[in-house]
Amino acid sequence: MTKKLIVFNVDGVLLDNGLGGFKDILVILKKEKEVQKIDKEYQRRKLAGPWGLKQLAKLYEGFPEERLSQLAFDYCKNNLMPKSKETLTELKNKNYFLGALSSNPQLLWML
Repeated sequence: MTKKLIVFNVDGVLLDNGLGGFKDILVILKKEKEVQKIDKEYQRRKLAGPWGLKQLAKLYEGFPEERLSQLAFDYCKNNLMPKSKETLTELKNKNYFLGALSSNPQLLWML
């Protein structure tokens, strides 16, 4: 039997969020002004190529990994699109391989 892979985007597909999980968690960490500044510059540069992830990642410096993991777990749990968990569970039960695309896979949690 051939297995099939289904890959989902995280932001806006699996998670119902504003700026995206990576940025939204920084807002929770009281880094909203910095995120807005980086996002504004990203919007200006995005057609020229990747920019901004390193700058955003730097804003996470100094926060304990445990705290970030808990924030990410809670964020995903609280922002999961309606019926996403049920859909993913059903697909897993039908032996599909599931994947997710995100700018920061370390902030994802497993179902």
